[in-house]
Amino acid sequence: MKKILVLASNPRGTTVLNLCREIREIKEVFKRCPNTNFTIEICVGTRPKDLRHEILAIDPQFVHFCGHGAGRSGLWLEDDDGKSQQVSTETLSELFKTLSGSIECVVLNCCYSKKQADEISKYIGYVVGMSRAVKDNTAIEFAAGFYDGIANGKSIQQSFDIGKLNVQLEIDKTSEKARKFSAEEEKDLKLSEYSTPVLLKNDNLGITVECEDPQPYTGRIWTLIIPESNNFNKRHHITIKWGSFYWEKAEIISEEGILLLYEKRHQDLSTRFITVAPSHKPYPDDGVIKITDHTKINNGHLNLPKTKAIQIDINQNEGRDWYKAI
Repeated sequence: MKKILVLASNPRGTTVLNLCREIREIKEVFKRCPNTNFTIEICVGTRPKDLRHEILAIDPQFVHFCGHGAGRSGLWLEDDDGKSQQVSTETLSELFKTLSGSIECVVLNCCYSKKQADEISKYIGYVVGMSRAVKDNTAIEFAAGFYDGIANGKSIQQSFDIGKLNVQLEIDKTSEKARKFSAEEEKDLKLSEYSTPVLLKNDNLGITVECEDPQPYTGRIWTLIIPESNNFNKRHHITIKWGSFYWEKAEIISEEGILLLYEKRHQDLSTRFITVAPSHKPYPDDGVIKITDHTKINNGHLNLPKTKAIQIDINQNEGRDWYKAI
């Protein structure tokens, strides 16, 4: 089950935002999709210390901030009395560098947040920021469209495009009702609002897949990783997170791929997260520079593929040393 952490902040003395409506729109999107694999956690009146606490406690895949941006300086959060307290761009960058964990996407749904998005994208695969001031209604419509895509199984890129489309539809509806704009003014308005959200993608972080295992099943489970053609016979950094267990290793992967074998001894309900990332820093002579979605990560428990294999026993030593090569 994936988690979305919504952090909301509207300190006293700042322009009043309809954050309740934004949160409601996000929640209603997922209510319309009862089979979706997401839960939503809400933190209102967010203080700087809440960023650390909530991310550590919830371990989300999506972090969504709604509130006020402070331009290039950072974001406006709240102190213990509800007054404005700024968290700097540098602090936000260091926060997501340290606590990235399983975070796939960060959405900064506030004015002038592209600078923070630029910095955070050094450590998170997908980050959405706003290139200019964003109207309250535009921010709400973007969030509703974006999470409508996510809830219905679309990719982050597709969901971002759906969010922008939802902004366009709302502008069309508003301008049709008002009929106060000239053709040129209406064109400028649409272009400004539509182009405000910006999606930043960092391919250098590699790719992560989420694997739901057959719960009643016990026995061998496998993951086959096949690199894209320009990365044959180069070293990849492989990470596996499964409940409290953690394993990582840098391996040269041939054209045939590499097979990771697990022994599932219990009806474990945890979800596995498998990440394949570049490893050019520790191994400059043979490491991958960039990994994209062309790298294949296949999973199963039957019909074991025949290829080079590393056997991993996740039940030994609580994850401290739970693999051996064969």
